[in-house]
This record gives sequence, structure tokens and C-alpha cells, in this order.
Amino acid sequence: MEVIKAVKFKYHGSLDELFKDFREMLEFCIDKALDIGITSYAKLRKTIYEEWKQKWYPKYHTHYCHSACKIACSILKNFRKRKKKGLTDKDRPEIKRNFIKLEEVLFKFEGNKIRIVTAPRSYVTIKLIVGEYQQGFIETWKGGGLNIGELIIKQGFIVIPFKKNVKFKNIEAVMTLDVNEKNVTFSLFDEGEKLLRP
Repeated sequence: MEVIKAVKFKYHGSLDELFKDFREMLEFCIDKALDIGITSYAKLRKTIYEEWKQKWYPKYHTHYCHSACKIACSILKNFRKRKKKGLTDKDRPEIKRNFIKLEEVLFKFEGNKIRIVTAPRSYVTIKLIVGEYQQGFIETWKGGGLNIGELIIKQGFIVIPFKKNVKFKNIEAVMTLDVNEKNVTFSLFDEGEKLLRP
């Protein structure tokens, strides 16, 4: 089973332009999905791909289109759930904070810095602020004990998911925990990874 530990790093430098452009990509994807009535990631990507390229390529790698479509579909799914429960009276979801989610092909983690691909053969480098806690994960990663998942970048910090495959012995169930700002959620799985309780 794969376990993931999300580790927060502060960083030096500004990504204001990237934040602005990625937010515009998300809003574009959300608007298109709502206008056409698309709920599937694959269909949204196929529908908007050429128009996305006209707007943002070659300034940005086409994988930014993939990321924006995935996140837009996730935002819309949560928005529809809230709407169904009567928790919002808005017609479309609002993106309140700047953030960027990058697939593995869009960055290179180098321990104390990250190179973010913007376009083919073009990138920006940001230097991480590494404390003793973060250094432990970096050393294990350097030794081949951890892999890196998709990055989440917010104003002032980056969340790096360190991943590891582990084998459990004599287990009857596995619980996953997600610690959020306002709540803690969990899921319970049996040893065959079948969901027992969401």
C-alpha cells in the first residue's frame, strides 16, 4: 500500500505571474464546463484543448491544460454537492485563494530547490527554506526511500507529498486520515483495499 505524507516548505521568490495565469486557466475551464454542461475531465480537456492552446501556448506547457481541467472538474463536483444540499445560492464556484497544482512532469525536485517547467525547455527555479523536519524527508528521498507526488503551491509555501510503498503485517483494516484546516476526515479500508467506511 502507498502511504503519503504531505510536507510544507516555505520558499524564496515570487510566482505572482504563474498564480495569475493558472487562476485564469481554472476560471476558463470552469466557465466552459458550466456553459457546455460537461462533468467529465476527459471530455472537458478534449473540448477546450485547442482554445486553451490559442490562449496560453507556447507560454505554458500543455500539461497545464490537463492540470487546470482536473482541478476545475473537482471544484465543480464539490460545488454541485454543496448546491444540492442548499449550502450555496451562487451560480458558479468562486476561487478564493491563489494556488497551483503541478503534475510530476511539470517540475523537478532537487532537495533544496524546485525547477518548475513553464514551457518546453523553459523553467523557473524557486529555493526552498529547509528546516530540520523537512531535511529528514529530503535525506530519505535522496537515499531512494521516498518518491514525490503532485505539488501544491500556495502563496508563501509549497506542499510536497512524499510517497512510500509499505507492506503491513497482520492487519484487519487500514485507516487514512486527512487533516484539514477546519476538520479531520477519515476512510476505513479492509486488507484488500476495499472501502469499509467513507
